[in-house]
Amino acid sequence: MLTENLRSLERDGYLTRAVKPGPPVEVSYELNELGETLVEALKPLEAWAARSYPAVKKARAAYDGKE
Repeated sequence: MLTENLRSLERDGYLTRAVKPGPPVEVSYELNELGETLVEALKPLEAWAARSYPAVKKARAAYDGKE
């Protein structure tokens, strides 16, 4: 599943993939310029998630207490 996701991100142009012959063969992925712009776009979402996490924990505890 991870490989499929990485290949999809590579196909979409967010990553570059490098293969070093082995043994063992080593494959690495790196964000490229487009991928870096995606990271910047997601930073506000990350900040929101961090701020909202206490409310999420409280909601989970309330929900789990109903069972």
